[in-house]
Amino acid sequence: MGRPTVWSRRQLIDGMRFRVRTGVPWRDVPVGYGPWGRIYDLFRRWQRDGTWHPEDGRDHTAGRHRSPPPPSSAAGPVR
Repeated sequence: MGRPTVWSRRQLIDGMRFRVRTGVPWRDVPVGYGPWGRIYDLFRRWQRDGTWHPEDGRDHTAGRHRSPPPPSSAAGPVR
């Protein structure tokens, strides 16, 4: 059956989201989210099996994606 869960799945996911949002090293994720190694292991497993997609790392709290700025023509044509 395995070892009983000490950290809730929600805490670990929040730890992943914190790390992706802030860009801190894995070892600097606050302990309140769970042990950094456990958060990293779960993140890598989900990343490998496709559960966690690279675009999931972006902050979607604004509810829309920002478009890249239009190219500037002030510099002239690229040769």
